[in-house]
Amino acid sequence: MDQGFPARFQHPASRDREKEKFSVRNLPTLVSGGKHLSTRPPVFVLGSQRSGTTALQSILNHHPDLFLGMEINVNGLLESNRDSLRETLADHFPAADDATWNQSAASQVSALMESLVRQKGKKRWGDKWPSYSRQMARIESFFPDCQFVHIIRDGRDVACSMLAMKSRSEVWRNAEWAPATWAAASQYWHDNVRPALEHGRRLPAERYFEFRYEDMVKEPVPTMHKLCAFLGETPDPLVLRSAQGLKRSSIGSHQRKMDRTALDQWHTCHAASKLLTELGYVVSQQEYGALTI
Repeated sequence: MDQGFPARFQHPASRDREKEKFSVRNLPTLVSGGKHLSTRPPVFVLGSQRSGTTALQSILNHHPDLFLGMEINVNGLLESNRDSLRETLADHFPAADDATWNQSAASQVSALMESLVRQKGKKRWGDKWPSYSRQMARIESFFPDCQFVHIIRDGRDVACSMLAMKSRSEVWRNAEWAPATWAAASQYWHDNVRPALEHGRRLPAERYFEFRYEDMVKEPVPTMHKLCAFLGETPDPLVLRSAQGLKRSSIGSHQRKMDRTALDQWHTCHAASKLLTELGYVVSQQEYGALTI
Protein backbone atom coordinates (compact mmCIF):
# COMPACT_ATOMS: atom_id res chain seq x y z
CA MET A 1 0.00 0.00 0.00
CA ASP A 2 2.97 2.32 0.64
CA GLN A 3 4.27 2.02 -2.93
CA GLY A 4 4.31 5.35 -4.72
CA PHE A 5 3.94 7.48 -1.56
CA PRO A 6 6.62 10.00 -0.54
CA ALA A 7 9.14 8.53 1.89
CA ARG A 8 7.96 10.68 4.84
CA PHE A 9 4.48 9.09 4.64
CA GLN A 10 5.71 5.51 4.32
CA HIS A 11 5.82 3.02 7.16
CA PRO A 12 9.41 2.62 8.51
CA ALA A 13 9.52 -1.04 7.45
CA SER A 14 8.48 -0.07 3.94
CA ARG A 15 11.19 2.60 3.79
CA ASP A 16 13.74 0.00 4.88
CA ARG A 17 12.59 -2.34 2.12
CA GLU A 18 12.87 0.44 -0.44
CA LYS A 19 16.34 1.34 0.82
CA GLU A 20 17.43 -2.29 0.61
CA LYS A 21 15.99 -2.57 -2.90
CA PHE A 22 18.27 0.22 -4.04
CA SER A 23 21.37 -0.91 -2.15
CA VAL A 24 24.51 -1.33 -4.24
CA ARG A 25 24.67 -5.08 -3.62
CA ASN A 26 21.24 -5.51 -5.25
CA LEU A 27 22.10 -3.55 -8.38
CA PRO A 28 23.02 -6.60 -10.53
CA THR A 29 19.77 -8.35 -9.58
CA LEU A 30 17.74 -5.21 -10.19
CA VAL A 31 19.02 -4.63 -13.73
CA SER A 32 18.56 -8.30 -14.69
CA GLY A 33 14.85 -8.00 -13.89
CA GLY A 34 15.22 -10.14 -10.79
CA LYS A 35 15.64 -13.24 -12.94
CA HIS A 36 17.49 -16.24 -11.57
CA LEU A 37 20.65 -16.59 -13.62
CA SER A 38 22.42 -19.85 -14.30
CA THR A 39 25.54 -20.70 -12.35
CA ARG A 40 27.05 -22.28 -15.49
CA PRO A 41 29.85 -20.03 -16.74
CA PRO A 42 29.75 -18.76 -20.33
CA VAL A 43 32.21 -20.14 -22.88
CA PHE A 44 34.32 -17.90 -25.13
CA VAL A 45 36.00 -19.29 -28.25
CA LEU A 46 39.39 -17.75 -29.04
CA GLY A 47 41.64 -17.91 -32.06
CA SER A 48 42.99 -16.05 -35.03
CA GLN A 49 40.59 -15.76 -37.94
CA ARG A 50 40.83 -18.69 -40.39
CA SER A 51 41.98 -20.97 -37.55
CA GLY A 52 38.85 -23.09 -37.35
CA THR A 53 36.97 -20.93 -34.85
CA THR A 54 33.77 -21.00 -36.94
CA ALA A 55 33.99 -24.77 -37.33
CA LEU A 56 34.50 -25.15 -33.58
CA GLN A 57 31.59 -22.83 -32.85
CA SER A 58 29.34 -24.93 -35.09
CA ILE A 59 30.53 -28.20 -33.51
CA LEU A 60 29.86 -26.97 -29.97
CA ASN A 61 26.49 -25.59 -31.00
CA HIS A 62 25.47 -29.16 -31.91
CA HIS A 63 25.66 -30.03 -28.22
CA PRO A 64 22.13 -30.27 -26.76
CA ASP A 65 23.10 -28.11 -23.76
CA LEU A 66 25.30 -25.47 -25.44
CA PHE A 67 24.16 -22.44 -27.41
CA LEU A 68 26.85 -20.78 -29.53
CA GLY A 69 24.65 -20.08 -32.52
CA MET A 70 25.35 -16.36 -32.81
CA GLU A 71 28.30 -14.01 -33.05
CA ILE A 72 27.17 -11.02 -31.03
CA ASN A 73 30.40 -9.47 -29.73
CA VAL A 74 29.44 -9.84 -26.08
CA ASN A 75 32.33 -7.62 -25.07
CA GLY A 76 30.97 -4.66 -27.02
CA LEU A 77 27.47 -5.32 -25.71
CA LEU A 78 28.74 -5.49 -22.13
CA GLU A 79 30.59 -2.19 -22.36
CA SER A 80 27.65 -0.46 -24.03
CA ASN A 81 25.24 -1.73 -21.35
CA ARG A 82 27.60 -0.79 -18.53
CA ASP A 83 27.97 2.77 -19.78
CA SER A 84 24.23 3.09 -20.30
CA LEU A 85 23.45 1.72 -16.83
CA ARG A 86 25.98 4.03 -15.20
CA GLU A 87 24.57 7.06 -17.02
CA THR A 88 20.99 6.17 -16.10
CA LEU A 89 21.39 4.94 -12.52
CA ALA A 90 24.51 6.57 -11.12
CA ASP A 91 22.49 9.14 -9.13
CA HIS A 92 20.58 6.31 -7.42
CA PHE A 93 23.73 4.27 -6.70
CA PRO A 94 26.48 6.80 -5.93
CA ALA A 95 28.50 4.18 -4.01
CA ALA A 96 28.71 1.77 -6.95
CA ASP A 97 32.27 1.17 -8.16
CA ASP A 98 33.56 -0.10 -11.51
CA ALA A 99 33.35 -3.73 -10.41
CA THR A 100 29.68 -3.29 -9.46
CA TRP A 101 28.80 -1.66 -12.78
CA ASN A 102 30.62 -4.46 -14.62
CA GLN A 103 28.77 -7.10 -12.62
CA SER A 104 25.48 -5.32 -13.30
CA ALA A 105 26.12 -5.19 -17.05
CA ALA A 106 27.09 -8.87 -16.99
CA SER A 107 23.82 -9.72 -15.19
CA GLN A 108 21.80 -7.83 -17.76
CA VAL A 109 23.56 -9.45 -20.72
CA SER A 110 23.35 -12.87 -19.06
CA ALA A 111 19.61 -12.45 -18.61
CA LEU A 112 19.31 -11.69 -22.33
CA MET A 113 21.51 -14.60 -23.39
CA GLU A 114 19.85 -17.07 -21.07
CA SER A 115 16.42 -16.14 -22.40
CA LEU A 116 17.76 -17.07 -25.85
CA VAL A 117 19.22 -20.28 -24.42
CA ARG A 118 15.85 -21.27 -22.96
CA GLN A 119 14.11 -20.53 -26.26
CA LYS A 120 16.51 -22.95 -27.92
CA GLY A 121 15.87 -25.58 -25.25
CA LYS A 122 19.49 -25.41 -24.05
CA LYS A 123 21.18 -24.67 -20.74
CA ARG A 124 24.36 -22.66 -21.32
CA TRP A 125 25.61 -19.99 -23.66
CA GLY A 126 28.86 -19.00 -25.30
CA ASP A 127 30.17 -16.79 -28.06
CA LYS A 128 32.90 -16.37 -30.66
CA TRP A 129 34.30 -13.07 -31.88
CA PRO A 130 37.61 -12.29 -33.63
CA SER A 131 38.90 -9.81 -31.06
CA TYR A 132 38.29 -11.99 -27.98
CA SER A 133 41.87 -13.32 -28.21
CA ARG A 134 43.11 -9.83 -27.36
CA GLN A 135 40.41 -8.99 -24.81
CA MET A 136 40.49 -11.81 -22.28
CA ALA A 137 41.18 -9.59 -19.28
CA ARG A 138 38.29 -7.33 -20.22
CA ILE A 139 35.94 -10.31 -20.58
CA GLU A 140 37.05 -11.59 -17.17
CA SER A 141 36.20 -8.23 -15.58
CA PHE A 142 32.58 -9.00 -16.49
CA PHE A 143 32.57 -12.81 -16.17
CA PRO A 144 35.27 -13.81 -13.65
CA ASP A 145 34.40 -17.52 -13.86
CA CYS A 146 34.08 -17.81 -17.65
CA GLN A 147 35.87 -20.52 -19.62
CA PHE A 148 38.10 -19.87 -22.61
CA VAL A 149 38.63 -22.34 -25.46
CA HIS A 150 41.61 -21.43 -27.66
CA ILE A 151 42.06 -23.13 -31.02
CA ILE A 152 45.44 -22.71 -32.73
CA ARG A 153 46.29 -23.40 -36.36
CA ASP A 154 49.60 -23.34 -38.25
CA GLY A 155 50.15 -19.66 -39.04
CA ARG A 156 51.29 -20.42 -42.58
CA ASP A 157 48.04 -22.25 -43.34
CA VAL A 158 46.15 -19.36 -41.75
CA ALA A 159 47.93 -16.98 -44.14
CA CYS A 160 46.97 -19.11 -47.15
CA SER A 161 43.34 -19.07 -46.09
CA MET A 162 43.37 -15.33 -45.37
CA LEU A 163 44.81 -14.35 -48.71
CA ALA A 164 42.39 -16.67 -50.50
CA MET A 165 39.50 -14.96 -48.70
CA LYS A 166 40.92 -11.57 -49.59
CA SER A 167 40.82 -12.46 -53.27
CA ARG A 168 37.38 -14.08 -53.40
CA SER A 169 35.30 -12.38 -50.70
CA GLU A 170 34.04 -8.82 -51.19
CA VAL A 171 33.74 -8.40 -47.42
CA TRP A 172 37.36 -9.36 -46.88
CA ARG A 173 38.49 -7.37 -49.92
CA ASN A 174 36.98 -4.17 -48.49
CA ALA A 175 38.01 -4.78 -44.88
CA GLU A 176 40.93 -2.63 -43.78
CA TRP A 177 41.93 -5.11 -41.07
CA ALA A 178 42.14 -8.08 -43.48
CA PRO A 179 45.78 -8.85 -44.41
CA ALA A 180 46.66 -8.47 -48.09
CA THR A 181 50.25 -9.78 -47.99
CA TRP A 182 52.06 -12.79 -46.58
CA ALA A 183 53.93 -10.56 -44.13
CA ALA A 184 50.74 -8.86 -42.92
CA ALA A 185 49.02 -12.22 -42.49
CA SER A 186 51.96 -13.46 -40.44
CA GLN A 187 51.82 -10.41 -38.18
CA TYR A 188 48.05 -10.73 -37.79
CA TRP A 189 48.33 -14.37 -36.76
CA HIS A 190 50.99 -13.59 -34.17
CA ASP A 191 49.10 -10.61 -32.75
CA ASN A 192 45.98 -12.71 -32.18
CA VAL A 193 47.62 -15.90 -30.90
CA ARG A 194 50.39 -14.64 -28.62
CA PRO A 195 48.18 -12.52 -26.28
CA ALA A 196 45.73 -15.37 -25.76
CA LEU A 197 48.55 -17.83 -25.05
CA GLU A 198 50.23 -15.59 -22.52
CA HIS A 199 47.03 -14.67 -20.70
CA GLY A 200 45.43 -18.10 -20.90
CA ARG A 201 48.43 -20.03 -19.61
CA ARG A 202 48.38 -17.95 -16.43
CA LEU A 203 44.80 -19.02 -15.69
CA PRO A 204 43.78 -22.10 -13.67
CA ALA A 205 43.43 -25.27 -15.74
CA GLU A 206 39.66 -25.25 -15.32
CA ARG A 207 39.41 -21.82 -16.99
CA TYR A 208 41.54 -22.19 -20.14
CA PHE A 209 41.76 -24.98 -22.72
CA GLU A 210 44.17 -24.83 -25.66
CA PHE A 211 44.39 -27.22 -28.57
CA ARG A 212 45.41 -27.43 -32.20
CA TYR A 213 43.15 -27.21 -35.19
CA GLU A 214 45.18 -30.03 -36.72
CA ASP A 215 44.30 -32.34 -33.81
CA MET A 216 40.61 -31.52 -34.19
CA VAL A 217 40.82 -32.54 -37.86
CA LYS A 218 43.03 -35.64 -37.52
CA GLU A 219 41.72 -36.93 -34.18
CA PRO A 220 38.27 -35.41 -33.77
CA VAL A 221 36.81 -37.89 -31.29
CA PRO A 222 39.56 -37.83 -28.63
CA THR A 223 39.96 -34.08 -29.07
CA MET A 224 36.24 -33.47 -28.50
CA HIS A 225 36.26 -35.82 -25.49
CA LYS A 226 39.01 -33.71 -23.91
CA LEU A 227 37.23 -30.46 -24.74
CA CYS A 228 33.89 -31.67 -23.33
CA ALA A 229 35.64 -32.87 -20.17
CA PHE A 230 37.13 -29.39 -19.75
CA LEU A 231 33.70 -27.80 -20.21
CA GLY A 232 32.08 -30.27 -17.83
CA GLU A 233 29.77 -31.47 -20.59
CA THR A 234 28.93 -34.95 -21.84
CA PRO A 235 30.60 -35.71 -25.21
CA ASP A 236 27.33 -35.92 -27.11
CA PRO A 237 27.25 -38.06 -30.29
CA LEU A 238 26.07 -35.03 -32.31
CA VAL A 239 29.25 -33.18 -31.34
CA LEU A 240 31.46 -36.14 -32.23
CA ARG A 241 29.78 -36.67 -35.62
CA SER A 242 30.00 -32.99 -36.45
CA ALA A 243 33.73 -32.90 -35.65
CA GLN A 244 34.39 -35.88 -37.90
CA GLY A 245 33.25 -33.95 -40.97
CA LEU A 246 36.32 -31.68 -41.20
CA LYS A 247 38.57 -32.03 -44.26
CA ARG A 248 42.16 -33.22 -43.82
CA SER A 249 43.17 -31.31 -46.95
CA SER A 250 43.01 -28.11 -44.88
CA ILE A 251 46.14 -29.25 -43.00
CA GLY A 252 49.49 -28.26 -44.47
CA SER A 253 48.02 -26.16 -47.28
CA HIS A 254 51.07 -23.91 -47.17
CA GLN A 255 53.18 -26.77 -48.54
CA ARG A 256 51.15 -26.59 -51.76
CA LYS A 257 50.39 -22.87 -51.94
CA MET A 258 53.49 -21.03 -50.69
CA ASP A 259 56.69 -20.87 -52.72
CA ARG A 260 60.05 -19.77 -51.33
CA THR A 261 59.27 -16.09 -51.92
CA ALA A 262 55.97 -16.36 -50.05
CA LEU A 263 57.62 -18.21 -47.17
CA ASP A 264 60.39 -15.61 -46.95
CA GLN A 265 57.76 -12.87 -46.77
CA TRP A 266 55.80 -14.73 -44.08
CA HIS A 267 58.94 -15.10 -41.97
CA THR A 268 59.73 -11.37 -42.11
CA CYS A 269 57.62 -11.20 -38.96
CA HIS A 270 60.27 -12.77 -36.74
CA ALA A 271 57.91 -12.86 -33.77
CA ALA A 272 55.59 -15.10 -35.80
CA SER A 273 58.49 -17.34 -36.80
CA LYS A 274 59.47 -17.70 -33.16
CA LEU A 275 55.88 -18.46 -32.12
CA LEU A 276 55.52 -21.04 -34.88
CA THR A 277 58.53 -22.99 -33.61
CA GLU A 278 57.50 -22.56 -29.97
CA LEU A 279 54.20 -24.21 -30.80
CA GLY A 280 56.03 -27.17 -32.30
CA TYR A 281 55.12 -26.69 -35.95
CA VAL A 282 57.63 -28.20 -38.35
CA VAL A 283 59.71 -25.73 -40.34
CA SER A 284 60.93 -27.19 -43.63
CA GLN A 285 64.48 -27.05 -44.92
CA GLN A 286 63.22 -24.59 -47.53
CA GLU A 287 62.34 -22.11 -44.79
CA TYR A 288 65.50 -22.16 -42.71
CA GLY A 289 67.10 -19.42 -44.75
CA ALA A 290 64.26 -17.05 -43.75
CA LEU A 291 64.58 -17.71 -40.03
CA THR A 292 66.49 -15.24 -37.90
CA ILE A 293 65.09 -16.03 -34.47
